[in-house]
Formats: sequence, structure tokens, C-alpha cells
Amino acid sequence: MKAVIMAGGESTRLRPLTCKQPKPMVPVMDRPVMEYIVELLKSHGFEDIIVTLFYLPGAIQQHFGDGSQFGVKMRYFVEEFPLGTAGSVRNARRHLDETFLVISGDTLTDIDLRRVVDFHRQKKAIATLALTRVDNPVEYGIVMTDDDGRVTRFLEKPSWAEAFSDLANTGIYVLEPEIFDMFEDKQVFDFSRDLFPLLLAKDKPLYATLCPEYWCDIGSIQQYRQANYDILKGEVKVKIDAPQVSDGIYMGEGVAIAPGVKIEPPCYIGAGSRIKSGASVEAYSVIGKGTTLNEGVSVKRSILWNKVFVGKRTQLRGSIICSNTVLKGNNTVLEGAVLGDDCVLGANSTVRMDVRIWPEKNIEAGSTVNSNIIWGTRLSKFLFGARGVSGLINLEITPEFLAKLGAAYGTLIGNGKSVAVGCDSLNASKMLKRAFSAGVLSTGVNVYDLGTTTSGIVRYITRLLQADGGVQIRQSPDDDTALLVEFFDRWGMNIHTNTRRKLENIFTREAFARTDAEGVGETVFFSNVIAQYIEGVMQTADFKLIREAQFKVALYYDAHNFTSFLPVLLSRIGCNIITPEGLEEGRGVKTLEDIAAGIEVLRETVISNGADIGVLIDQNADRLVLIDEKGQVITEEQMVVLVCFLLLKFTRRQAVPIPVAAPRVIEELAHEYDGLVLKSQAVNTGIIVTGVTETKVLFEGDEMPEFQIMCDAITSLVKILELMGREKLSLSELVASMPDVYLDKQEVHCPADEKAGVMRRLLEELKDEKLELSQGIKIWHDEGWSLVLPDDEEPIFTVYTEASSLEKANEITRKYVSMINQMRFLGGKLQVGG
Repeated sequence: MKAVIMAGGESTRLRPLTCKQPKPMVPVMDRPVMEYIVELLKSHGFEDIIVTLFYLPGAIQQHFGDGSQFGVKMRYFVEEFPLGTAGSVRNARRHLDETFLVISGDTLTDIDLRRVVDFHRQKKAIATLALTRVDNPVEYGIVMTDDDGRVTRFLEKPSWAEAFSDLANTGIYVLEPEIFDMFEDKQVFDFSRDLFPLLLAKDKPLYATLCPEYWCDIGSIQQYRQANYDILKGEVKVKIDAPQVSDGIYMGEGVAIAPGVKIEPPCYIGAGSRIKSGASVEAYSVIGKGTTLNEGVSVKRSILWNKVFVGKRTQLRGSIICSNTVLKGNNTVLEGAVLGDDCVLGANSTVRMDVRIWPEKNIEAGSTVNSNIIWGTRLSKFLFGARGVSGLINLEITPEFLAKLGAAYGTLIGNGKSVAVGCDSLNASKMLKRAFSAGVLSTGVNVYDLGTTTSGIVRYITRLLQADGGVQIRQSPDDDTALLVEFFDRWGMNIHTNTRRKLENIFTREAFARTDAEGVGETVFFSNVIAQYIEGVMQTADFKLIREAQFKVALYYDAHNFTSFLPVLLSRIGCNIITPEGLEEGRGVKTLEDIAAGIEVLRETVISNGADIGVLIDQNADRLVLIDEKGQVITEEQMVVLVCFLLLKFTRRQAVPIPVAAPRVIEELAHEYDGLVLKSQAVNTGIIVTGVTETKVLFEGDEMPEFQIMCDAITSLVKILELMGREKLSLSELVASMPDVYLDKQEVHCPADEKAGVMRRLLEELKDEKLELSQGIKIWHDEGWSLVLPDDEEPIFTVYTEASSLEKANEITRKYVSMINQMRFLGGKLQVGG
């Protein structure tokens, strides 16, 4: 006996789940729902199956093929235009010359099909309907029968006033070929609206039988969720595509679960998924194949499709997240919300209850989404961010992406020139460095492969080798699941904004300068870059002063990255090194959490060992934290003043590059020591200085330039140790000798599409003030200055204020934060919604 699966429906009510796949392919418990129907048919002896298709037919044909992998034979009939349920089945009429069964491909059921067939034959019916009892009959076709099961009334989707029965049509029929005599080929004809009322009118033997088994029409988001829950509860007899590893917990092959993960039954975790420390998967949650739940993620009663990436500390509550969607971290997605395929939800964003986001939408960080997003996108992201090009490893930053970026960079540099490329010790960084290098080589540019390095080493070696540019590929300092690609010019400084724009333009247009086979660039491997860098550092200071002081240094660092040279360097300049217990085992110093934990360990080490100084350096040596002999942490502002002081007083060129938010006391020091202050385009890291005069000042001779001391933790440390030895002062005494700095900083949310309007309204409001507009809006006032700076990447403004006291600085900062919020209100945009 043949069976027909009706699988042509578009199901607009299920969108966005059905935007990129037909309804029968929507996954229920990590499998297309139609798979359950095929298995049900096979279990009842239906092995010759006809499938009617209309919406996105290729997806079903490709997945099921000829049916052999499911133990059945499958044939397909595709409608040119919608013919209705009966009209679509009539397309296969030549194969339906005896009693046959029709079933919907988008329902979940374990109805006894053989019993329905036996009932049909017993009654000698022309058509038999399988019925089920429902609580809400207005959503279905309802049926009334006599005591013998013969249909006496039939009404499709009645109003409540017309709801004369709670017996609903399940869309499962046993039919005789004579039904095709009731209508013509290519005629739009529906079983419920047309055929069954016609059979009643002609007094044909139309029967129905009540089926007590489970049945669910997956016609809405709520019903879709419930179908998943019902499988987990065991209310429907279907095969779950994973073994039950413990009571109520189903888990596929190759699932990696870190220590400290909480898993509560019943739940399902698909093959190849990764669940990291501190995450929790609670009851009635479904995790699709290849999905990643990062640290601190909490999933409750939510359904995640395949290859979803969920960033740290995200909370999912009764939501649906479709395939290949990325949640950047610290997100909240509430009950009933749906994120379609291939979406990106920026960090610190919230999706409110019952909101639906259509596929391929990019929601900017810090957004609150209150209504559906169907058209367009919420973010037009530039390639470059504040530090460089960044994104999630193997999701946004892929080998293909890096090869293309390398080709764009090589095109910018020019055929026959050379680029120095390094990376950190992360395997992903090494892999992606090769991809980037391949792109560069394809344009005829040579690659100097520096191996495993830090950004400071790449900066220095780029200049030393006289390369035309430098690139460091490393784990992001803000997110250990992300990668950062930094670009340096031939002097080792971050590339200028104009250069970034040129690179973005080449990348976007894919205007790559491909070379022929003979013109491909050459890779030269350098194995001694660390030794060369150490020699460069050694040339920056008078080490006799450091050796005479015999400093006892408590050192907390990333041993996996720096074990080869950092202790060696400090020992070589006469320091006695103390490291916390267990550091050699490879404690990470990557994230802000790592640094915070390291500071506490380091303070104890300093005090208990009577160290002169505590030093914490992150894995890339661009974050330096110092602790004085009393266990006090030196603030960022104190560090900047300290380094600028030694540059102005003790370097030959007496020039210092300072960030735009640097304390004004630095300019006072420059005036005192007849030095030169060079304003950079950076806020507090990654110095970028422009102009011919500045370049000459910074790079005369072969010495390590001043900007490297400002942004390289190792060089900065050496210079501070030299200063302590020169002045014969402890670190606390040295810091106390510096002028006081009172600097406040606050962030305020503002979506990217509102920033320009806020800036315009602020300028109009502040037109009578003394302003500086080189970077953001800098306002000079009686207490000092304030800086309103829009972020390049995140949907925020940062407000800095320097004043005569911290209290006054905070008061003024809050004034400008309030002003920004007021400007947003005047623009009429307070929330993100559809």
C-alpha cells in the first residue's frame, strides 16, 4: 500500500523558522520533523512513499534522496503553483490506482496507521479521516459522526459559535482512487474545504475514526516548542537520535562537557557540542549538533538548532535559536523569542518576550529588541574596530576570511614589498596566520614569518627588518573566543585611519592584485626575533643602575607565552625573580578576569616575600600592572604619568606620544622639561602618531622608539626599574613624587545609527564652550576638561573628565552622560525595535 506525504506548505505562521527551509525540514529534537513521519510510515508497512512538494522543494529532495537510507522508496512531485492539498496529490494520480494513505509531513504523531486502514476497509469507505480531540477546535477542521463513524458534518476552522465538536481532522486520510473523479487536473482543490464537503453532499461513504494516540500539528511557535517538550516527556513514541546517557539526558557522540557544568533532565545535547565550565542546561532544553555554550551560559526550556554559538554569561529562557546564529555574550533572550538562521546578536543585548528576528540580522551590542525585526539590519559594521579586525574564531574570523584580508593587505602594500607577520601561541592563531600569509603571498608580497611573538616584538622587528608593514594575529584581549588582527606601518605604529579605510575598500570590493605563478611572494622564516627584541630592550636603559639596586621582582605572567625570554631578560639585568606557586603550570593571563585574579595572587606574593615590586604582564605584553612594595596597585593614570615623566626627563629626544584622554599634567611636565607632546589617535592603548615632524622625532637613529615604551609592557617595565634605580626611590615613593591625577570615565549606550545625530546636537548645545574636535568632542572648563568619544565598534559613548578632585570629575562626567541621553531623547530614539 502506498502513502503520500504532503510536504509543500510554506507555513508563514512558523516564520522565521521556515524562512530558509520548508516546514517539514524544521528540526524537532535535532531532526527534521518529516523524518518522524517517514519512520512512522515504515513501521506500519508503508515503504512506497510519494512526496508532494512546492515551497523550497530542493531541501527535502536533497535530504531524503530516494529514501533508501530510511529503508523506503521515495518519489517526488513538485507543483508549479499551489494546487491545494487534494490538487497536489492528484499530480501523482497515475501511481495511486488502489487504496492509499495521505499524511502531512509537518506533524508529530504516533497514530496507529494500520488501525485506520483496517477501519476504512471495514466500512468500505471512499475516504476515512483520522481524528483527535483538541482543546481549541477553531484552529482545525472539526468533524461530527454518527455512532457508526460516518461523517455527518464537517467544517474547516469554524468560529466558536460554529464549534459543534472537539473532534479535529489530523490531516491523515485513507482514500480510494475514485476521489480523483471529483475534480480535474491542475484544479486548485483542497481536501478539507472542497473534497470532504462535496463527498458529504453526494452522500458518499465518508468515515472518520477517533485516534487516542499522540498528535501535534506544528503550526505555531508555541506548538513547535511543545512538540520538543513532549518528546522529552515521553508523551510520543518516536526514536530519539542519541543514546540516553542517564535518566532523561540524551547525548550525541563527541559531546565535550567541562567540569562544573550543570545538566538537568530531561534534555537533549546533539553530537559534537561543547559545553564549557559553569554553564547549565536545564530541563526541557534541546541543544543542536555542533553548538557551543561558553562559560556561565544558562539555558532553560530553550531550543537551539545546529552550530549555534552562545557567548559567555548569556541567559536563554524559553527561546528558539536557529542554526549558525551567534550570540556574542552577556545576552538575554526571553520566553517566546526566536532568532532566525545566521543572525548575530551583539554583546550585552536583550531580546524581549515573543520577539521574532528574521534570518541574517545583525543586532548591535547593547541593544534591547522590543519588536520583530523582519527587514534590513541593525548594524552596518566596519571591518576595523578600535584595535584592528576582530571576530569570533572560526565563526567570523575564518581561514577564508583571513586569506581574503591578506590579499587585500598585500594589494595595499604593493607587489615586491615585504610584510612581517607574527602570532601568539594559540593553535587557531597559527592556523589563521598561515591563511592570512597565503593571501598576502598571492599578491606578490613577501612574508617575513616571525613565528610566535607579541605585538611589541612585531612592532620592533618590522622596523628592524625595514619591512613595509607588520601584522600580529592573536587571541582577543576582551574575549578568549575571538581573534584580533593588528596592523602596523613600517615604523611599527598602528596604521592610520586613512590606511584602514583604503584596506576596507579593497576588501569590500575584492579588488585584489593577483599575480601570476612566477610572481607569488616568498616566505622567509625568522627564528631569532626574540633575541633581537631583547637586544633592543637592553639598549633602552642603563642596566648598571638596575643591577646595583638588585630589585626583588614578584612576577606574574603567561608562562606558556613568555617562559623562553621574560625571566631570562629580568635575570640578565640583575633582578631577583619570585613567581607565585604553580605559575609554571601555565596560568593564563588573557582576560580581565585572569588579570583581576592574578593581581590578588601577586599582592600576596609581594607582601609575603618582601618584594620591591610586583609585575603582572598579560599574554601579549601590552597590559602592565604594577604593585608597590606595600601591596598597592598603581592606577592606569599614575602609570601613564610615570612613563611620560621618564621619557621627557631621561630620553635624548624628550618626546612623548600621548593618548587623547591623557591627563593634562603630562603637558605641564613637557613644558617643565622642554619636551614635545605628540597627540595620538588612540584613547589609551595602541599609539598612532601622524605627521612628518613627529615621525622624524620618534625614529631618529636606531634606538627603540618612545612610542614602543608607551605601548609595550616589557619595555615600560625596564624603563621604570631604571627610573627607580636612578632616583634611588621605592615604587611607592616614585609614584608619590608624581603630580596627582583625578580622572573619571563613564560609558553611555547609544546605537550606531544615532551617534552622528547626538554628536551634532551636542556641538550645537556646546557651541559657546572652548572645544577641541581632533578626536570626539573635548570640552575645556574651569575644572579641567571633558572628552565625549563615540566608540568605533560598540554602541557607546565614553565620557572622560579630569578635574581638581575625583568627586568633581564624577559630577561633571555625569552631566555629559545626562546630556547624551537627552540628545538621544530629542532624536526620538530610545530603544531598538522593529
